[in-house]
Amino acid sequence: MRTAARRFYYSWIRAERGLSLVAYDLKRGILCETLMRYAAFLDMSEKTLRNEIGFLSQFWTFIDGEDGLLEVSDDVLVRFRDAEFEKTFNSAAGRRNPLTAKRTTNAKLRRVYHFIQWCQEVGYLGEAAVSVFPRLGASSGALHRGGGKRRHEAFTYPVLFRRAGESSRIRHNYFATASDISHLKRYFRDHNSEYVCARNCLIVDIADSTGLRRESIASLTCQQFISREEELVNGRTEIVPAKQKLDYTNSFEFPRSLVLSILNYIYTIRTPFLQGMGWVLRAGDALFVSGRSGRPVTKEALSTAFHLAFKEIGAAKGAGLHSFRRRFAERCVREELTVRLKLGLDTSAASISASVAIQMGHANPKSLESYISRSVGSLLTESE
Repeated sequence: MRTAARRFYYSWIRAERGLSLVAYDLKRGILCETLMRYAAFLDMSEKTLRNEIGFLSQFWTFIDGEDGLLEVSDDVLVRFRDAEFEKTFNSAAGRRNPLTAKRTTNAKLRRVYHFIQWCQEVGYLGEAAVSVFPRLGASSGALHRGGGKRRHEAFTYPVLFRRAGESSRIRHNYFATASDISHLKRYFRDHNSEYVCARNCLIVDIADSTGLRRESIASLTCQQFISREEELVNGRTEIVPAKQKLDYTNSFEFPRSLVLSILNYIYTIRTPFLQGMGWVLRAGDALFVSGRSGRPVTKEALSTAFHLAFKEIGAAKGAGLHSFRRRFAERCVREELTVRLKLGLDTSAASISASVAIQMGHANPKSLESYISRSVGSLLTESE
């Protein structure tokens, strides 16, 4: 079902509500309306959206566009999977490593399955195709029946490569607790200077309230908050950290109370400390600076400081600054799941992941499935 190069033309235009996809079938002389509507449906950052459609366009080309969509079946997905595996395996990135090629192919297939599920929900699939994918609409049931991640994967994405070395990368990492927060802040008060204590306590609040990664926290600047002080205090709370994983440009919501705490820290703690030490110039505009040198803190320094602090308060092995991101992710998933259950909305892993991934700045919603399973188990336990 593969076609010649440039069979489909893709471009982006900037509209009032963000980027809009223009996909054109050069052979038939028509717009690829299904693909364009799906791009409009996805609520993602511009860079993530481009990547998502870039992956999906390969499947679109493989099935020969709109007409091929009506004939989608497990057999078609298997042939697409095998073709993508071969291409990736022989590419420079694949390095002829079968596990690498399988993982890359699986990532593409999950995006395809999400697209197919959306097509099924909005009625864009033919009757024959709908009957092939009854499992997609019932993916939440796999979570409730148990069987773990492998059974859930086989139920929701039946043609993915198994034994691709993906589960080996998933560790039972530590999730921070409310008790950890109070113990950490007490530890910082008892073992650090007034400035370092205030800085670290604020870092705890930012990590717990926004789920930012350590590099993003270290890259925050004073001007991001001072220059927009009036806007932020009055409700506009979107901040784009200068440094993000894979150079993303995602924005993150900062609660009003957190913004006020940050501004108070800048004016009453950071500025007087740097002026007293004569370190104003060397600190630059970094929101968080070292209490020993006055230079901007690094992500490595944050990791070391919080790993030690967690160890001192008796937290489990593996606890660190990233534990707050896991806590934030689980909280977002739990809130999303609770609302959906209450309103009778779709509670499939794919649907919840797609929604929460935006808040987390995740390009791959699949990475949130472990949090979904954990939250489902917690809710079921509470209901018993």
